[in-house]
Amino acid sequence: MNLDDLPVVEQTRSLARVGGDMELLQELYGVFASVAPERIMELREALAAGETNAIWRAAHSLKGECGAVGAERCREAAARLEDAARVGDLVSARSLLPLVERGLAEVLGSLALGRVDI
Repeated sequence: MNLDDLPVVEQTRSLARVGGDMELLQELYGVFASVAPERIMELREALAAGETNAIWRAAHSLKGECGAVGAERCREAAARLEDAARVGDLVSARSLLPLVERGLAEVLGSLALGRVDI
């Protein structure tokens, strides 16, 4: 699957998950925007230390957080990183970090500009 084929933020499913409560979804977006950069720092530190369990945990958490807000492109990149860490493939994990970082930057930019797909 090509990451570029996935939406940066797909709001329809996320809105359905919160029962159509747009205020709650906006709150989730805010929480995501504050927490996700911390995950990237966790990933960088774990990758630098070669700690596959820590990489897996951070990628797994980011994947879930992305899923909660409909950040499909970033979620898929985090899932790939999680899979690489699960099998102990540090080379692949390191090569996937830029995709995760780019995906997160796109999400945060879209949320800041109010550009989400409905």
